[in-house]
Parts: sequence; C-alpha cells; structure tokens
Amino acid sequence: MCSSFWLKIPFLAECIGIFLSSTSNCILVLLILLTPRTTFGTYKYLMLSFSALGICYSGANFLAQPNVVLTQTSFAVFTELHGVTKRIGTFFVSCIASIYALMLSLLSLQFYYRFIAVTSPTTLSSRFSLRTLPIYTVLIFLNAASWGLVSYYLNGPTLEKDLDLAPVLKSLYCLAPNSYAYIGIKYFTLTSSNQRVFLASGFLLILTPIALLMSLFSMLLYFGLGTYSSLKRKAMSQKNKDMQNQLLRTLVIQTVIPFCFMILPVGCMYLIPIIGWDIGASANLIAALVAIYPCFEPLVAMYCIKCFRMRIIGIITCRRHKNAQVSAIT
Repeated sequence: MCSSFWLKIPFLAECIGIFLSSTSNCILVLLILLTPRTTFGTYKYLMLSFSALGICYSGANFLAQPNVVLTQTSFAVFTELHGVTKRIGTFFVSCIASIYALMLSLLSLQFYYRFIAVTSPTTLSSRFSLRTLPIYTVLIFLNAASWGLVSYYLNGPTLEKDLDLAPVLKSLYCLAPNSYAYIGIKYFTLTSSNQRVFLASGFLLILTPIALLMSLFSMLLYFGLGTYSSLKRKAMSQKNKDMQNQLLRTLVIQTVIPFCFMILPVGCMYLIPIIGWDIGASANLIAALVAIYPCFEPLVAMYCIKCFRMRIIGIITCRRHKNAQVSAIT
C-alpha cells in the first residue's frame, strides 16, 4: 500500500536543515567578521564563502525538496512539481548537484590554502590575491557546472526511465507520472523472464561523478597529509603552530562530515541498484541525511577554533553574569 509518509521525512530534515544551517552559519560569519584580519589573513574570505554556500545549499534543498527512489535497475532523485513544469523540476534537482560540487570544490581550495600557508608561506600572497581570484572562481564554477549539466542533460528523464520508475513511485509514494520530475541513471533492462541485462551507457554515466569525487578527495588527502607532515617537522612559533593545527583539524572534521552524510549515502544510492537490493521507501533516508548535513559544518569551526570557542563562552558567561546582577538588584 502506498503512503506519503516517507516523503515527509526528508521535508522535515530540510526544514530543520535550513533553520539550523542558517542560524549557525550566521553566527559563524559574525564570529569571523569580529575576529581581527591578522588572525586568519585572506583565509577568512574562504571561510565566509563556505558559510554562505552552506546557507545556499540548505536553501536549495528546501526549495527543491529532493527525494530518492531505488529500483532493481536504476536510481533517481526526484521532486514533486507543486505547480511547476517537469523541465523546471528537473532543473531544480540538477542545481542540487551543482551546489554539492561547489561545496566540495571550496573545501578542496581551503585545504590547498592551508597547504601553501604551512609549506610555502612566502608565496601565499601571490597565490591567493585579487589577481588569482578569477582563476579559482572559474575553476570552481566549471566543476559545479559540469555536475549540473551532466545531471540535467545526460541523467534527465527518458522514456525507458519513465517506464521503470512510474510503477515504483506509484506503489511507494502514491505519485502519478505527471506529479514529479527527476534525474537518474538506469543500469539494466529487464527481459520478459525478469533477467537483468547490462546497459553500458548507465555505467559510463556513473563514471563521471565517481571520477570527479575521486579527484577531489585525492587532492584533499594530498594537501591534508602534506600540511600535517609539514607542521610536524617545521620550526614555527607555538602560537602559529596552534592556529594552523586548529584550522587543519577543522578542515579534517569538515571533510568527515560530508563523507558520512553525503558521500556514503550517495554512494549507497549508486551501488544498491547494481547489487539488486530492494529497500523500498526507506531509500528516502538518503535524502534526509543529505539535507541535514550542512548544520554541522559551522559547529565544527566554532568548537575547534579556540578564538571562536572562547568568544562564545565569554558571551554566554557575560550574559549569565548580567542576569545574575539584575536578579540580585530586583
């Protein structure tokens, strides 16, 4: 029996996500702006960009409201139309893929900044300046555009996917074919005897996101390990070393979080149809995990970076102290 219950879980996660992400990222932006420029240098602008992008990502998730469906032969990320056309709905879901790529690219750039700041600080001002800003901007947006274009044009709706997904979406979520738009990949076709036949085109399409993900995380691993080893062997002031360690620790945790809430669930979305498992409507937990993850990113920075943590503790302590004084007077 079909039910819309599993469609409400990602929506609830998206509501929580946009509220907590907006609140925590705004607090982090305020903390960054209140911190003297000499503390972080030009790195503060990367941190501000990452916070702004986290808010945009949560907002895009809330607007697009993506859901996940898995079949024996394919997977799809879909959204209910709510008065818009199928083309616009497909565009919205493709935008989620682009913003996801933007966040990964910006995270890679932060690792690169930390790597240069530790291993070659004398070249930092020349590699990160107004002159190099257009280069980084173009590279980041090209990567994001490639994800979005592949999603929209190559992974968009086809007649074969429609025939595959329509009965599943009807039986699981009570959705008619004209009430949703989607992007997805079809790995197999079914014969009359219900045997799966390999589709080379589907496996070729999945190579694109996998190749991009492997490239980005190879960069993260290289820059992260290089920064860590350099911090261990280079002579620098204890204050400088502490700050570099705090920033590196923040980046590492901010990489683990999307791995657990984004890479791993999305990887399962790619692999489960290949294996042939039928997990039914519970596949929509993938959409819920993806929606909730940006909430944690700013909390990591606020906890791991000492000047942020101490400022927050100071504000809380001050407020309590004032409240205590007012209570005593009254």
